Amino acid sequence: MKYATLICAIVIAAVISACGKTEQSNQKTSESTSEAVSLKIINWGPQSAPLGTIHLKQPDGSMGLWVQVVDAQGIGEAQVIFAGEPARSTVVADKVITAAIDPEKLAKPGNIEVAIKQVATGKVLPVGIFVVVDPKVEATLRVVNWGPQTASKNEIPFKQADGSMGIWIEVAALQGFGEAQVLFAGQPAKSTVTTDKLITAAIDPEKLAELGSKEVAVKQVATNKVFPVGTFSLTAK
Repeated sequence: MKYATLICAIVIAAVISACGKTEQSNQKTSESTSEAVSLKIINWGPQSAPLGTIHLKQPDGSMGLWVQVVDAQGIGEAQVIFAGEPARSTVVADKVITAAIDPEKLAKPGNIEVAIKQVATGKVLPVGIFVVVDPKVEATLRVVNWGPQTASKNEIPFKQADGSMGIWIEVAALQGFGEAQVLFAGQPAKSTVTTDKLITAAIDPEKLAELGSKEVAVKQVATNKVFPVGTFSLTAK
């Protein structure tokens, strides 16, 4: 399983400063070719918001949106597509693409497709689903299975490249749930990735330093509602 890396504060700051611009920050984009390129997405956000809330609000009232990528060089001029239409503005840097989203697009609860369009070729690269959550509608989360549920001291199950422990939560459905965050021992996981029926997370190995039980839960970011998942046990053997 692949896990998304956390976005550093520098990336978040880049969103706020860049979304208001109307031209590409990378001067090499003028030399873009008509050849379609692939774009590997690491993480993006915000991925959800309560109805009536505008995250990363810009001076013109638009919502800032960022997409962290491995490398945006070679894509040339790009447009973030939100709900099937171009963002107010898109800025491309080496490893992050930022955009300003019209707040009118957030006027109704529901799922909104987010993508990036390479202007030179017309190729559209899917990013993910943004969810406008209606706070009046109570969210539910039915857990089908999850793991690992136990480990012995000095053991890191599903060990990731950065040394963290991988954890997975199979759910009946996540449609309409919006952005989620796995909580382990009351603290957010290093990263959380959601798909239609699966939530995965990277757990800091420092959380496995003490024996005992650790509560696992999932938080709906838009409403801060916490859904219990189960108890992870760390034993001596």
